[in-house]
Amino acid sequence: QAGMASSSRRNLPGTGSKDLFKWTSETKEFKLTGQYAVQEHIQDKIRQDPSGIDDICKCPHDVHPDEWIYEHLRQFIIELGYLIVKLGPHCDKSIHPKMTAGEGFEFLSACYGDKPQLVSAIDYACHNTDFYVGILNKAKKLPSTKSCSPGKEGLEGTQGCCKTIISCSSSCILPPQGAL
Repeated sequence: QAGMASSSRRNLPGTGSKDLFKWTSETKEFKLTGQYAVQEHIQDKIRQDPSGIDDICKCPHDVHPDEWIYEHLRQFIIELGYLIVKLGPHCDKSIHPKMTAGEGFEFLSACYGDKPQLVSAIDYACHNTDFYVGILNKAKKLPSTKSCSPGKEGLEGTQGCCKTIISCSSSCILPPQGAL
């Protein structure tokens, strides 16, 4: 299992897809101990039963709801990053040279300076994911996840980014089931 860090619960560079998140849960009950307790609890719930949406979304009584929302957004962006990596070979610039949502509706990327530009679908997904990771990790906007709401900009913007990337991947980028 080269590339996997079981004791630190991290996916190290080079970890294969089948080995992602393959650490064992230390406890079945949530305990608010350690800097990453909430993140690890959410990851454990997802890995134990990905279809158990109610259980995954249920906030433990000793976790602030803002922190719970923040950690879910962070986890969603982490998982979205893995989706983008898997889409890469099926969604290169030659296959999808522009990020579109049907005929006549093109998305522009503002990552190139003053004037937004047309970019490939995969570049658009990467740029926006990177941007929202920055928002979620920006101390000025979120000095503490325990005492500060992610705010309207962070929540709505991240939601819009995720909707756009997911709708594009499911409608025009995603290869046939089983191809990933």
